[in-house]
Amino acid sequence: MLGQFEDSFLKPKLGNWSGKRFFEATESGVKNKANKFRYIQKQRYMAQFQIKRLLSGGIITNYFCTSGCRHCLYNCGPHWGKKYMDPATAEDHLRLVRSLGCRSVHIGGGEPLLRPDNLGEILEVAGRVGVSIEYVGTNSSWFKDLESAKRILVGYPSLIPENFI
Repeated sequence: MLGQFEDSFLKPKLGNWSGKRFFEATESGVKNKANKFRYIQKQRYMAQFQIKRLLSGGIITNYFCTSGCRHCLYNCGPHWGKKYMDPATAEDHLRLVRSLGCRSVHIGGGEPLLRPDNLGEILEVAGRVGVSIEYVGTNSSWFKDLESAKRILVGYPSLIPENFI
């Protein structure tokens, strides 16, 4: 679900399941029968992990975060670049999520609200695709005072708690 960030968060959990090493055999050609056999075995093994139905999910819009929490599942922090998922990538992933049966996702990262304009684009894409947003995870580092928070959040009425503004 990461678009330009691709499967970087999956590698620690699943090894090189779809990383470059796995597909090098197809690009360079399988040299002998033993390698071809191992390649076919690997394809069959990985087929069992294919996602056929998705009940819930999340989109990581960016890895940059003002915090560097040791418990962060995605290793987000200030050491990452300030890249943000582009709308076309978000649309591709949200359409895929929708095609697998998922109707709502959460947005996380990094800190999605460090770039409110980019978050707004992702929310617009989600609305067009027909995927609702359950919540946006935030560490609230952008929060300075109630008035500045209102100025940021007023653009996202579906995310604002009732009676906040």
